[in-house]
Amino acid sequence: MNSANVILTNDLSGFHFRRDKAITAVVVMLTIIMLSVFNITPIMVAAIIGAAGMVLTRCITIEEAYNAIDWKIIFLLGSIIPLGIAIEQNGLVSFLSDSVLQTLFIYGPVVLLAATYIVVAVLTEGISNNAAAAIMAPVVIGLANAMNVDPRPFLVAITFAASTSFATPIGYQTNTMVYSPGGYRFTDFSRIGIPLIAIF
Repeated sequence: MNSANVILTNDLSGFHFRRDKAITAVVVMLTIIMLSVFNITPIMVAAIIGAAGMVLTRCITIEEAYNAIDWKIIFLLGSIIPLGIAIEQNGLVSFLSDSVLQTLFIYGPVVLLAATYIVVAVLTEGISNNAAAAIMAPVVIGLANAMNVDPRPFLVAITFAASTSFATPIGYQTNTMVYSPGGYRFTDFSRIGIPLIAIF
């Protein structure tokens, strides 16, 4: 492909198209969509059913399914996700948020707002953005009420900061999706992501 607008991340030269299985593959795909759209099963379960269906109907072989798995991503997630869960559950997140924000409480709402943003931006790189927001929201609402200021700016800061997962490939799902196909290194995300977070 000789287009400046498209970047090829994966070579599909080994792809084998089975014309006799095309209709079966389309039926399996539509089944996955229907299971999810009508809330019969969660999307993850539907996808697993679809993958099994593709193998059982011989649309793809087990070897092809195995070779299609990006094992670098599996090992990356297998090592990082438990770390994020451990950080979240052992109280480190609460200790960090409470100690940092409580210390800066005396400097007023603007400093506390900036600190809230920074703390959430750091947390969201190691734990999920939902978890970071859920943990920090009650903390800052309590601090805002203690200062007699509107907590809404703090909640907006949390929302934005939780969405700035730029510095690691595990900060957000799309980072992980492009990590291996794009040939990136872990440090590539940090080199670009940290200045980007600082700008935000």
